[in-house]
Amino acid sequence: GSLVTGALYVDLHHVAEPELGKIDYLLDYEVIPTASNEFAQITQKAEALLDKFNALPLDKLTDDAAIAIQAMIDAAESVETSSDDFDALIADVDLESISKELLKTLENIESMTGNFNNAGLENDIQGTVKALQDTLLELQPFLQQLNQSPSSILFYDNSGVDIQPKAKQEN
Repeated sequence: GSLVTGALYVDLHHVAEPELGKIDYLLDYEVIPTASNEFAQITQKAEALLDKFNALPLDKLTDDAAIAIQAMIDAAESVETSSDDFDALIADVDLESISKELLKTLENIESMTGNFNNAGLENDIQGTVKALQDTLLELQPFLQQLNQSPSSILFYDNSGVDIQPKAKQEN
């Protein structure tokens, strides 16, 4: 065939052992069996490929692509606006003032904890616990007598035993 004009040439070839099939007739004439050559087969495949390509919904695809591109543009503008807002917010924050306030707060906390240590709070607590222990030791004989004879608080017992409190022991 001709690529320029698209005309096909007819070549008659004798096939030694043709496939015998049904012979077609047209107006009482036998139709000569035909076979396409390699060029015709390539042309048929190219036509089939172009038909498939033409059948593709390219209009819908381009519309969808345009919508997707517009969505990406909108998202990029949103990110840019957010970034500008964040930059403005950061610019408004006075980092030096905040760090001075934070340092001042930390110094106040340190001073307050130092006052607790300097006030001898621990010594006061230890002294109070020691005084409470001493008082309980002094009450122990009275509590023993009360445990042995609960009525001895109301009635005097002349048993002659006089329980004396123990002296304070130094550690």
